[in-house]
Parts: sequence; C-alpha cells; structure tokens
Amino acid sequence: LGVLYIARKEYDLAIQHYKTAVALRPDFPGALYNLATAYVTVDNINAAIDTYLKVIALNPSESNAYSDLGALYSKKGMLKEALYFLSRAIRLNPKDAIAYYNLAVTYEKMQDDEKAAWCYQQALKINPLLQPALKSLINIYQQEGRFDEALGILQMWARQNPKDPTAATNLALARLRFDKWLQKINALQEIVKKEPQNKEARLKLAQAWIEAQAFKKAKELIKELIKQDPDYLEAHLHLGILYGTNREFNEAISQFEEAIRIDPKDYRPHYNLAIAYETAGATAKAKAEYEKTLKLKPNHTATLLNLSAILTKEGRVEEAMVLLNELLRYDHKCPEGYLNLGILYIQKKNLKQAEDNLKKALELKPDYPLAQFNLGKLYWELGKKELAQEKLNLLKKSQPLLAKKLQALIENK
Repeated sequence: LGVLYIARKEYDLAIQHYKTAVALRPDFPGALYNLATAYVTVDNINAAIDTYLKVIALNPSESNAYSDLGALYSKKGMLKEALYFLSRAIRLNPKDAIAYYNLAVTYEKMQDDEKAAWCYQQALKINPLLQPALKSLINIYQQEGRFDEALGILQMWARQNPKDPTAATNLALARLRFDKWLQKINALQEIVKKEPQNKEARLKLAQAWIEAQAFKKAKELIKELIKQDPDYLEAHLHLGILYGTNREFNEAISQFEEAIRIDPKDYRPHYNLAIAYETAGATAKAKAEYEKTLKLKPNHTATLLNLSAILTKEGRVEEAMVLLNELLRYDHKCPEGYLNLGILYIQKKNLKQAEDNLKKALELKPDYPLAQFNLGKLYWELGKKELAQEKLNLLKKSQPLLAKKLQALIENK
C-alpha cells in the first residue's frame, strides 16, 4: 500500500503507512527500509539517516541501506561518513553500480579525481547504461585535457547503444569540438616550447585550455606562471576566476587580493573579488568591493547592475534606480538595465515608465524571456489582455516554465 501511495505522490500517507508497519513489527528491517526510502522522497534527510541506521542495526548485511546512507551523507557534505558507508555497501555487494557512482561523486567532492574516475569506471563496468557516471567520467577527462580518453568513453557508449542516435551524434560533435580545441592548443604549445619564458604565450595556452573546459590543466599552467613571476597580475586574475568557477571561494578571494596588492588601481580584481564575495554570501563585503570598482571605473556595466540588484533586495529601491539610470546614461543599449529599471517602476506603481523600459529592453533584445514575462504581466494589470496573451504565447514557445508562471498569474487576477 505504501508503494501505491508513493506512486500517487501521496507521500504523507505513505510515511504514515510505513510507520504503522514499523509499529506492528519493530524488529522487521524491511518496513524500516521502506520508511527510510519514503523519508528520502520528501527530502527529510535527517529522518532518513536515522531510519537507515536502525535498519543496519537490525540487519548489518543490508547492503542497500549502507549504499543509500552513504549517498545521503555525501549529499549533506559529511564525506568521511559517506566513504565509510559506501565502501561497506560495495564490500557487501560488489555489483552495486550506484554505490560506486556515489563513491565517485564523494571523491570528486574531496577533489580526488583519480579515485573518482576509477569508481566511475567500475560503475560503468557493472552498468554500461548508467549515463550520470558516463557524463561525469567524460567531464573529469576533459578537465584534465585527456580528450582521447573522453572520446574512448563516448565510442564505448555508441557501440553499446547502436540504436540510440544521440550516442553517435554526441561522439561526432565531441570529435569536432576536441579537434578545434586541440588545433589551437597544439599551436600555442609549439610557441611555448620555443619560448618557455614567454609569459603571455603561456597564459594564452592556459586560456585555450579553459576554452576547452580543461580547467584542471589550465589551473596547473597558471600556478606554474605565478611560481615563475609572483607579481604577474593577469595570472592571479585567471586563477582566481578558475577557483571561483569551482566554488573554491577562499582560494579565489586570496588570488584577487593578491592582484589588488600588485596593482590597487586596476578595477578588475575588485570586481572579481566582489563577485566571489557575493557568490559566497558575503553581501556586505561584495558591496564594498563593487563600490571600489565604481570609483576606479564609474561606467562598469556589470558592477552597476550587480550593485543595483543588491540594493533592490535590501529594499533600497530609490538608490538602485539611481544606479540603473547612471548605467543607462553610460550604456543606452543595455537590455538588462532597462529590464531591471522597468521592474522597479512596477514596484513604484509608475506603470507608464515601467512599460516604456520593458519595451525598450525587448527592442534591444527581442528574444528576452524575462522582459516578455514582466511586460506580459504588466499588460494584464493594465487591461491590455490581447498584448498579454501575445507575450504568453511567445513564452510558451521559448520558456515553458516562465509561461506557466505567467499563466498562473493571469488566472489568479
């Protein structure tokens, strides 16, 4: 009955049913396991973990409980616990492809790509159709610049799935991408080979690896550059951006601060430091760096947009509007500026100005979904129902999720 409730997405009823089953037979691990699985379905991770531990206490050889528990600990960022339970699951059931997959994910979180790749390989040996493992393994190889091995995985996938047209298509597209990237990389490697002290050429080579999404390879090259010249600002900037892309915010911040030390008058380190702080959730520090950026470069579009967005979230609408008007004075062809200003005019109940700005955003960027959504919503509020429907129809073709949201707003008016 619990399975039926879950199939119907009546999760509360399923949990209640399984709780009743556990109360009737508290020593039966099967009922507890089903209850834990139901908790996972509703994303009650802590309750699921507690229940899986009870399953293991009753039946220490229940490999699925170890596997599921390890996956949950990995999701919570409790990586040592994840390694322990996933390893136990594999010892109990060496054919558990999902346990190997989640073990690989855990090793990736620990930045041990070598062990992660090995675990993904084991998962694919057991289940060659496990696409998440395939994609993750290709990503590791690509980040390390191991394009031949990435192609090998895609070739294996195409051989094992001859009736899947996407497998052959993905292989062909990957070959084209890799060939294009390698032509540029090989040419730059020749220059670096002839001129090993040429910093600019070595940085261009790192940039080529970045374009090829071989971020780990690029990071190694840039670190070597910094070792050669600790005051090479461009290298610190690129390394900081790479760290930020990988959500290694402390390392990114350290690189941008070093770039500021090298040249306090360059606006770019301040801007990138602000991005790192904002992404890491340190909004006050981000604002301070955005303000420093504007002192050095008052017309920096991205900074004006980002700082105005922070002020808007803080309810400081008037100040945000001042920044956006300043932005549009410098750059009158910025669709994002008109969109954000239009949204703020809606908040201020100045609907004519809102309409003008949203229309201007679409004039500059006709396929701008957020502008279509907000203008459609505004048209409905203004009683211009045909125009609202027109925007809704456009969104249905390009952005179904936004279309559903606009449809719901219209139906509730």
